Amino acid sequence: MEKPATSSGFAPTAQAQLQELDEFQITPDTCAIIAAGGSGVRFGDPRGKQFVDLCGLPLISWSLLAFDEAPSISSIVIVCATERMDEMRSQTVDILILHTPVYFAPSGTTRQESCYSGLLRAPQTAKYVAIHDSARPLITPEGIEDTIARVRAGADGALLAHPATDTLKVVKKGCVVQTPDRSPYWYAQTPQVFGREAILKAHKQARTHHIVATDDASLMEHLGARVEVVSTPAANLKVTVPEDLILAEAVLLDRFAKAATGGEL
Repeated sequence: MEKPATSSGFAPTAQAQLQELDEFQITPDTCAIIAAGGSGVRFGDPRGKQFVDLCGLPLISWSLLAFDEAPSISSIVIVCATERMDEMRSQTVDILILHTPVYFAPSGTTRQESCYSGLLRAPQTAKYVAIHDSARPLITPEGIEDTIARVRAGADGALLAHPATDTLKVVKKGCVVQTPDRSPYWYAQTPQVFGREAILKAHKQARTHHIVATDDASLMEHLGARVEVVSTPAANLKVTVPEDLILAEAVLLDRFAKAATGGEL
């Protein structure tokens, strides 16, 4: 069953790519798991940055719109604190027109625990899962589809990433001891896509062997999985401090302008 076409203000190039995907009649088979259990301590807002206004909507709403518009997404699971689920629904979900069912799962004390909770809530009918950080509001439907397509093509997992552009230093006790070649290094982003059963197995093994990782791809790597990177623009930034919000707003406003003018800017 195909999802209804939507228009969320993404640039014309994105809309064209999605229309081409629809021609192939992609079956929605992927559950999006959006981690939104952060407390907002680093950002400095007691509400949590997922509720902070970004171009007129709560920050997490932009991720919801992108996943809702991606043809492969069959369901969305928002992982957040149990006591804030009603608030999350009323302030970030109910204000949007979404065509994809949205579920909730309780967050844990760590991101890893939260993602595992989201995986347990994902419908068993989902063949794949796309795990995403709510703090990355600039994700686009085509970026989501490109990552899912890589796993459909045979990769054990895939993640959006951006090649390192800064000079890297190895530092010990406050002193530089080495300047490595930066060409093999990439900045890992989200979404990260895997087969639902495979990433569940990786999480269960991590719990058994007390393995702690900063992202889901690392857990798959412990299983010897082949995780591929999908190059993405640096604009898929993570909002961590208030200054990042300024950059995110600038990117969104640029997208709105291009959508309004047919990309002629």
